[in-house]
Amino acid sequence: MFKSKSSILQIASFMLCSFSVGSATAAAPSLPISTFSEQSLVKWKHHSFSKNTDYGLVLLDNNWVLRAKSEDSASALIRSVNIDLEKTPILQWSWRVDKPLSGLDEKNKVGDDYAARVYVVHKKGFFDRGVAINYVWSGSNSKGSSWPNAYAMKSSYMLALQDSLTPLSQWQYESRNVREDFKSLLGLEVNTVQVVVLMTDTDNSGLDAEVYYGDLSFNAP
Repeated sequence: MFKSKSSILQIASFMLCSFSVGSATAAAPSLPISTFSEQSLVKWKHHSFSKNTDYGLVLLDNNWVLRAKSEDSASALIRSVNIDLEKTPILQWSWRVDKPLSGLDEKNKVGDDYAARVYVVHKKGFFDRGVAINYVWSGSNSKGSSWPNAYAMKSSYMLALQDSLTPLSQWQYESRNVREDFKSLLGLEVNTVQVVVLMTDTDNSGLDAEVYYGDLSFNAP
């Protein structure tokens, strides 16, 4: 079933107006944006596109992490932030896929499903839909490849950080310079991020996926 996944940018615009914003200070080299390790989903908002992905905190490998289980579903956790990319441009997190997706044409709407993805959204104002980078765990494209989002080709780009060759049920640790990624992928000088989104979705394919997300933070270089 198709849903307008491009509407994530519109939803992000609404979310930006609707809940509190955390901001980095000049003295803060690191800005946590999740507290899964503290058993909290405070400030994350759930939005469903097509049935609900099951998001919940679980104890795994002696740490509290976020589990996402999708069965022919598509929903997201969204958080409003206020990130100064001139001070803290490095987004770091960990994730692992236990049940992956494969064989999908991810560059078209019919295959726009991902076991795991992390959006970062830059917006000029409350009513601006914004532009986004989607860091994804790809099931059919190679690690390091990039392509326009099937639902928002002019405003959102996908970047595969892991692929079908990545071992399952093993934590992978990511570190991305978001400012540099906006420049290289979208050709934009972006100095702020206002929204972060976590999403595990399988509604187009009707498949199942199970994923775990560790804490995320923005850090100084």
